[in-house]
Amino acid sequence: MKNTNRFDYKEFMKSKNPRKYIEEKTIEFVSQKMNINESIVRLTIEQSKQITALGRALKYVRQRKRLSVKKMAEMLKIKEEDMKNIELGKISELPLGLIITYLNSLGYVLNFTITDFPSKE
Repeated sequence: MKNTNRFDYKEFMKSKNPRKYIEEKTIEFVSQKMNINESIVRLTIEQSKQITALGRALKYVRQRKRLSVKKMAEMLKIKEEDMKNIELGKISELPLGLIITYLNSLGYVLNFTITDFPSKE
C-alpha cells in the first residue's frame, strides 16, 4: 500500500479486502497526524473491536430470547439507557458494579448456557 496522506479511490477499488484497506489507511493517517506509534493505534483498534463484539453478542442473545431493551432493563432493575450503552460496548462509561450486576444476572435471566453456542465439528 502506498504511503499517501489521502484516500486513493482507485487503489481502494482494486483492493481484495475493502475493510482492511480502510482500516490500514485509518491506522496510517492517525499515526502520522497524531504522531502516535502505529502499534499503539493497532492495539487500540483491536481492543475497540473486542468491546463492541461483546455488546453485539449480548444484544444478539437478548433478541434471540425476544426480549425488548425495556423488558430486559426492568428485569435487571437498570435504566434502559444503561442497557443500550452496554450493548453498544460503551462499558467504560458505566460503573463497574452495574456491569457485574448485568453479567451476573444475564445468564440467569436468559438461560444462557454453553450449549447455546454452535459446536465446531
